[in-house]
Amino acid sequence: MRLARYGTPLSGHSGFTRGSLLAFAGWLVLAFASCADAGAPDGFVTDGGATAFDGSPVSPPNDREDPDFDAGACFDGLDNDADGTLDCAEAECGVRAECCVGSVECCSGATRLSTLTVECEDGPASACDSLEGLTLFGAPTIERTGLVPQGGAGHGGVVMHPSVDPRAGNLRVQARIEAPTTPCAECVDLAGIALVEAAPAPGARAVVWLGVVAVSSRGEAQVVASDEVVATFSLMAAAEYEIELRADGVATVSVGSESVALTELELPPSIQVIAYGRTQNRGAGVDAARLRGGEVFFEACDMPAALERDPTPRLPTVASGFTPRALGRATALMVEDRLLTVFADDGDLYQAMETRSGDLAGPADRNDRAVVPPEGIDDLFDPALVVEDGAVTLYFAGEDVSGVRRIFRSRREGDTFAAPEDVLAVDGGSVDGPTVFKSPAGPWRMIARVRRGAQTSLEQFEAIGGDTGAWRPLSVVRAPAAADLFAFDRDDVAQPAVVRSADGLYRLYYAGQRGTGWSIGLLVSQDGDAWRPLGAVLTPDGEGFDALQVRGPAPVLRTDRASALHLYYTASDGVSSAIGLAGPAGTLGE
Repeated sequence: MRLARYGTPLSGHSGFTRGSLLAFAGWLVLAFASCADAGAPDGFVTDGGATAFDGSPVSPPNDREDPDFDAGACFDGLDNDADGTLDCAEAECGVRAECCVGSVECCSGATRLSTLTVECEDGPASACDSLEGLTLFGAPTIERTGLVPQGGAGHGGVVMHPSVDPRAGNLRVQARIEAPTTPCAECVDLAGIALVEAAPAPGARAVVWLGVVAVSSRGEAQVVASDEVVATFSLMAAAEYEIELRADGVATVSVGSESVALTELELPPSIQVIAYGRTQNRGAGVDAARLRGGEVFFEACDMPAALERDPTPRLPTVASGFTPRALGRATALMVEDRLLTVFADDGDLYQAMETRSGDLAGPADRNDRAVVPPEGIDDLFDPALVVEDGAVTLYFAGEDVSGVRRIFRSRREGDTFAAPEDVLAVDGGSVDGPTVFKSPAGPWRMIARVRRGAQTSLEQFEAIGGDTGAWRPLSVVRAPAAADLFAFDRDDVAQPAVVRSADGLYRLYYAGQRGTGWSIGLLVSQDGDAWRPLGAVLTPDGEGFDALQVRGPAPVLRTDRASALHLYYTASDGVSSAIGLAGPAGTLGE
């Protein structure tokens, strides 16, 4: 974590002045520019990186464009015009919609999540009608139209908002706090706001992830990070306290006109917002630190790595009736608001149905295969479903006895698939992992992994004359990042899967290998030609069924769930394999 400080000189820290860059408490001080005034369009991203409610593309952070600029140069990591800027920071590139993905500067616009209103007579906070619906802890009270935390030996207060994913957007918490400025003797008197991973149990202290609190008993305001005091301000009798936390791990904490900035924060997947404190051993007739009110705002951004995982696999399950042997990639497609799934296992392809609980049920009989292998083909891999000219079509890879793979397709007829057709082979190499989509220009495109010797890459093909039975090569989309020792896709790239989200962007998920580990990465494009890499968006969990590997991405827009983007994936714990599911928080249930 890094920290920077702004404001007038403070008691006990006279070296801190506006704009100064100094070492403080073991952190390197860095300048920080708040994004509070950055423009933001309407449209609310609901899928952790895919869908706006109104379906409109979000606006990029730069509105300049050079029509002669090569779009491919926007995402190559180079300063192509030698002006000191790279990729999305280039004036010519910032206009592209891809630059909004993963950005904290072109988001949905702030939405108020909750309001803390204290409009009650003195007495227990539990009797205050304006706090109805909020969760109290530690028996707080109302005094002089303010919330006094109480708490005794622990902390008291109120949960202002029960759960928000800070990785998915920008969070702002504000509170109006009044506090005596004269320290009291042998008392504890504090009130503030905080972000916590869990509200405290009765009689316990809150473990503060990030917070700011008025401490009357010490005559100062404290900034708390990871349950440690990292900065202090002079205490004012009344002031606005604020926490701004961005999805890129940058936070600004302020009291009145003074603030500190913290960077490089590791964001948890879920936090609660609380108003909290402790009040103990006050003298008779002495005012306590109290909260007069507060608000919580959230601005959703297109953050594709903000995914919630189901802790249990979707296949196999106890009720599925299918025991996999060696699971490969799955593919999923919404057909008339029903989920159609095909998955690979031990060299065969099988259909799976979604149960009422959301699990995937494979066939009871292993001989009930989705596709009969073509003549001369021993094993089938990497299924990919697409609606092609009104017909559900299944693409997949087949491997012959010599180990060479090529691409086949099969049309769905009723509940079964027709005899496969051979549609793509690569001279001097092998091809697998197909994904098929229609480009904005009209022709059908295919992206697949091509292997020539020991070298692999994700390459793009285009249907010849509109006939998806024949394809011509176009370009290399992604090769292993062999020069980067720590890249998640240093050693191999495989199993690409394209989905077009409601904002019009193509999102290309793929598996990347480093050593024995596999993770899932993402590239985005608005035209299918220039692809912006965004790195890994799903990595092994370290425990559970996906402890060691996640691969085989299968993205699908759930038209039955507000077009939330769900990502099925193949996982391994080193012993067995399973199909897991990830998606935006709150969308994985029924």
